[in-house]
Amino acid sequence: MPLAVDPQLHSSFPSSAKEGSERQMRQACEEFEAFFVQAMFKSMRNTIPEGGMIERSNGQKWFEEFMDAEVAKSLAQKTDLGVAQALYQEMAGTMTRDNFQQSPPARQVHIKG
Repeated sequence: MPLAVDPQLHSSFPSSAKEGSERQMRQACEEFEAFFVQAMFKSMRNTIPEGGMIERSNGQKWFEEFMDAEVAKSLAQKTDLGVAQALYQEMAGTMTRDNFQQSPPARQVHIKG
């Protein structure tokens, strides 16, 4: 499926505009990583059964959602989970064969049949 926007489009900008667009693209990738981590936290919280001695209020649920969003944003900015970097490389068109070979090899699964 072709992309609606050409990721190589930014290469024709002057250097200062190119640096600005690269910074914006990195920021967008970090924001996506934060969104991804927040969705993961939400899924993890959904596995905890409701009930118990003290019922959770709506305020507590909202607080947990906001806390998860802030923790996810902080994780995306301060740690390297790899999602933002991989997305940036893909969008910037810098994903090369060398980048793939630097990552650890995937385990091979053999199916007998």
